[in-house]
Amino acid sequence: MEKGYKRISEIFGIICILIGAGVLIRTACFVVSCDIWFDELFTVELALKDTGSLLSMASRDVHPPLYYLIVRLVYIMLHTTFGTGIVTAAKITSLIPYVLVIIYLVTFVRRHFGMLASGMTFLMIVTMPHMSEFMAEARMYSWAAFCVFAMFIHAAEYISALARTQYKNIIFIFIYGVAAMYLHYYSFICAGIIAVCVLVYVIVLICRNKKSPEDKVDITKISPLLICIVLALIAYIPWIRALMSQMGQVRSSYWIQPVSLRTIPGCLKYIFKPEFESAVLSYVCAGILIAGYVWMLVTGLVMSRRGGSRGAKENHGSKPRTNIYSVYAFGSLIVCAGLVIAGLILSVIFRPVFVYRYMMPAMFVFWMGFAVLIKNTIDIVFTHKAADNVTSDTTKCGSDTRRSIPYVVPALAATVLVLCALILTGVRSFNLFRWEEMHKSSEVERTLEVFEEIRRDYPDTLIVCNFNQIQALMWYYLDNDSVLWGWTDETLIADICDRSPIVMTTDTDEIKRLVTERGQNSFLFFGSGNAREEIIAEWNSYGIFTELLQDSCFLERYYINIYEIAF
Repeated sequence: MEKGYKRISEIFGIICILIGAGVLIRTACFVVSCDIWFDELFTVELALKDTGSLLSMASRDVHPPLYYLIVRLVYIMLHTTFGTGIVTAAKITSLIPYVLVIIYLVTFVRRHFGMLASGMTFLMIVTMPHMSEFMAEARMYSWAAFCVFAMFIHAAEYISALARTQYKNIIFIFIYGVAAMYLHYYSFICAGIIAVCVLVYVIVLICRNKKSPEDKVDITKISPLLICIVLALIAYIPWIRALMSQMGQVRSSYWIQPVSLRTIPGCLKYIFKPEFESAVLSYVCAGILIAGYVWMLVTGLVMSRRGGSRGAKENHGSKPRTNIYSVYAFGSLIVCAGLVIAGLILSVIFRPVFVYRYMMPAMFVFWMGFAVLIKNTIDIVFTHKAADNVTSDTTKCGSDTRRSIPYVVPALAATVLVLCALILTGVRSFNLFRWEEMHKSSEVERTLEVFEEIRRDYPDTLIVCNFNQIQALMWYYLDNDSVLWGWTDETLIADICDRSPIVMTTDTDEIKRLVTERGQNSFLFFGSGNAREEIIAEWNSYGIFTELLQDSCFLERYYINIYEIAF
């Protein structure tokens, strides 16, 4: 039965990989869309700069520069070879980590847990709530998540075989750790959590086994890890000055709202909750996933501890090999929870710097841990044995079976419920993402037709915007000069787009003067939000004629009305 179960699980794992690949290919169809939003505009414009200007301007942003350099490299390669545009190249760049993830899953994860765990991991990575959107977004989150994911796997390999010399794993820990540090500050935190946990684990193991002469783990095994950590910190020195400057910028002004006690349940909803039309169904699915995750985690801990203590007795009291299941299952939780805790602490003692999408650097690792938990629970159901609790002796196997039988019924129930909830959540989340991308694409096409009319009929007309992000996107699509009605301290984007300085005003007479100096008697108003009605009313009070040219034009995440304002 065990051989048949293994063969079937391998087949289902391959099916999951193929379905995930289909999802990835379907998402790749959206990269040809030319629509972008405000954050993606930073990516697109920075990637077009030369390397020196890119690094200089990135140091004034609030993120490290590596992602922009990767996009620039991919753009140069694709544009030179195929003539690919910058927006498409940037979105293709975000897809690359998902291909790299497959390589790690079918090698390292498959070797330890089988193809089923690998397949479920990939399928969850591409379909769970909010995961799909990062595949088609020209931002650094997928790369940050992959580097944390790869660093975690090499760290797990390192601590699972400490008795051997492992320069290869140490080198990859260094490479992916430094990359994570230069991709996003929250992936920096994840890399730090992984490094500290590995260091603490090795130190504790050495201290426990100091009196065991047969144990090959000694103080010399920690030297390569310490050297790796020190070199990683040295590698970050060139960016320290920029980091200090960015911290000062964020401390003085930043857009993120304060955290509260509602932030933690909000994190759980962001990770687990699908968006069904029925709120009840959404919360039921999220509740099942959360409860199932906790139950599987506790069950896995109990089974793992039983296997560990039995192994110690069978080895005459010596330390058994590292339980790789525990490393993946509990290590993934530590990375994700540690990131959230660090974000909350920084938001309390520094200033608010945590939003839900900043959990993304830990999400590949988290869903991999969840997949390992599910695979372990399925093993309990069909083989009555848990991960790393298998021996070749049939008598011992029989003992394992008798000890595991009490877990079979609840394990079966948990597995069925969790798998049903995962299927519903994954299908709904990806279909919703697919519908939103198709909707945005069609809406933006209509907006681009309107912009084409503006290029033809109003080529030199001044454009007034009441939202700085709309103004920035207008710079990307149109060449017209613009004025911001209101005020913003986000002036970096103007420098990146070569539109500095931003002209800002809330004085109607000032607008009249600017228009008159251009030899014109009208301007266009790109009005967004409820404030546009108040602004129109104010201008009408000055006897200014207002004509609505186009309503509900869609710019990625925003709807605007376009008015012609004449004196």
